[in-house]
Amino acid sequence: MIDKHQNNVLTILFMRFDVNPSEGIKIAEGWLKEYSQETWETLLRLLKSNQLTLVNKELKPVTQSTKITAKNSNQLQEKKRRYRGIEY
Repeated sequence: MIDKHQNNVLTILFMRFDVNPSEGIKIAEGWLKEYSQETWETLLRLLKSNQLTLVNKELKPVTQSTKITAKNSNQLQEKKRRYRGIEY
């Protein structure tokens, strides 16, 4: 039987990554096997706080380089654009 935390994890996996529940159980159990000291509650907390992502059907931690920081987004906005000799 699936408890509350397992149900919530499977819901997040389905809604965020379009993973069906039977596949979601395998993915979650694979992560729990890799991090044997963790629980379904920990997995739920990490998914809710966007600290995990799905890569090749495996849950992986999100690294700092994949996050867009405020500094990077400001640099993107300040970039000058040039079209036909006119700078915008």
